[in-house]
Amino acid sequence: MLQLLALLLNPKRIAELFQISLHDGEEIRRKALIKYHYLLKPSPGRFVSTGCGCLDGLLGGGVETGAVTEFVGEFGTGKTQLAHQLAVTVQLPEDKGGLKAKAVYIDTEGTFRPERIIQIAQHKGLDPFETLKNIYYTRAHTAEQLLVVLDKISNGIFKDIGLIVIDVLTGLHLNLYSDDERRVYESLMLREVLKLIKWAIKERVAVVVTNRCFKRNEKLRIIGDPYVCFISYTRILLEKMPGGLWTARIIFAPDGREGACSFRIGEEGVVDVG
Repeated sequence: MLQLLALLLNPKRIAELFQISLHDGEEIRRKALIKYHYLLKPSPGRFVSTGCGCLDGLLGGGVETGAVTEFVGEFGTGKTQLAHQLAVTVQLPEDKGGLKAKAVYIDTEGTFRPERIIQIAQHKGLDPFETLKNIYYTRAHTAEQLLVVLDKISNGIFKDIGLIVIDVLTGLHLNLYSDDERRVYESLMLREVLKLIKWAIKERVAVVVTNRCFKRNEKLRIIGDPYVCFISYTRILLEKMPGGLWTARIIFAPDGREGACSFRIGEEGVVDVG
């Protein structure tokens, strides 16, 4: 019962309900999430390199197949840049960190740029136009369209896929004005993404989502929680720093690991510093 409540409630509500400290509430929820994700995905998968050594190290090898890796950040923190780069690196041969497979790219905000794919592909030694052809691009304009696309993917509409990218998973929340609308949509989205994860485990496909966040009273608020945290196997916070650098920090990992690293974004894509 406690495990179920810990998944459904935020740490503050857990602390109030059981009259414990906020720190203890956060720890209870963290342990419940670890147990939940282990049950959801008990065995390890393959990895797709991000194309950035420090990020791969932070992720334990790259983004993992059969799981959802979530990159969270405010505007301009590199979420879409990483999404573009992963759609390229998945096409690399396995000895170079890819799966030699195609990608599905779901764009909810109109930020996909073919010219950026071409640019990154050239720096990775791939044929830029073949790389572009190997990305199944779809633009979801409404929350309903996103649910339909997710359903079609989990029913096997695409073949030879190694990666699904959703940029941004919660980008369509802004179109839902009432709390009731948001709750209904989030529960439907959770159902569809869980179906997608089941398919991704079977087909050995990596799922990457980007998500928005903001800070209120120095506390990080991630849009879509507590629903979105159910589906994220690994959650990484991206932040832009002074001096033309970006940082990535683990918010949640099922093995409880912690860590952070710095990277830069240039013409060649997301790369290591130095």
